[in-house]
Amino acid sequence: MISTLNVNSQRFLNDLQVTQSRQDRAEAALSSGLKLRKASDDPDKVEILLETRSQLAAQQQTKTNIEQYKTEVDASENALQNAVKTLERARVLGAQGLNETSVINPRPVLAEEVSSVFTNLVGASRTASQDRYIFSGDSDQTAPFAIDLTQPNGVSAYAGTAGANRLAENSSGVRFSVSKTAQEIFDSSTPGDSVFGAVNGLRVALLANDTTAIKAALANIETASSHLNKELAFYGSVQGQIAESISSGEKYQLSLKEQISNVEGADAAESILELNQSKIALEAAYQTHAQVPRKSLFDYLFN
Repeated sequence: MISTLNVNSQRFLNDLQVTQSRQDRAEAALSSGLKLRKASDDPDKVEILLETRSQLAAQQQTKTNIEQYKTEVDASENALQNAVKTLERARVLGAQGLNETSVINPRPVLAEEVSSVFTNLVGASRTASQDRYIFSGDSDQTAPFAIDLTQPNGVSAYAGTAGANRLAENSSGVRFSVSKTAQEIFDSSTPGDSVFGAVNGLRVALLANDTTAIKAALANIETASSHLNKELAFYGSVQGQIAESISSGEKYQLSLKEQISNVEGADAAESILELNQSKIALEAAYQTHAQVPRKSLFDYLFN
């Protein structure tokens, strides 16, 4: 008889502990907003949660990286926008220089203005962003060009690296180029495409008072202008890729956050229901246990 009562009491205590644990978990979920606070809460979902958090961290880093590239690309695009306008000014000055009878702007004066245009274009090639020369390739602590009028193109030898290896990565892991070098943009070896060569050629022709040379320089400026606009279009395209990458990355991050919330986030309605049910179960258990007959002294004496 004693053994039977002990078994019943132990069962009651075990059931009481289980129900109390349910109540504790429901209260903790309501107060913290989390249903998965430690591995023991749901071991099967821990691995999923850790993997999703890892993916989210990687996406956040990808966004940080691509936003840095955005700053550089925006600075590059702005520099080329200004360079296109500056080159157009050189064309206008050259057209004025074809008029040999010009008194207001004689050719030597125009040559000085073209020299200022040339200086501005070299300055554009030396554009810096985030403490790096963005048109110097991997040698981004070195300015790509310096003015050297003893050279045919009016600049020193290119001091950057031959190729631009700046590659951004979007949220899908696809990589794409985000930069070009000052050599490619401003001093291309393709005949007629050198912006520096065209403008310096115009400067020299105006100083020499050589009409034929001025006409040739203007033709070179037209070709160089077309080349520079293509380089500008490249950066416009990259801006679009970066904008799309940021947008898609933000959507992916939102999806990952929702997945994390679904795994570890508590459902308020569900937690309240669980709390109420556990309270009812506890009250019923206590009431039932209170009605269990108690043994008297005779039970021990005669058993």
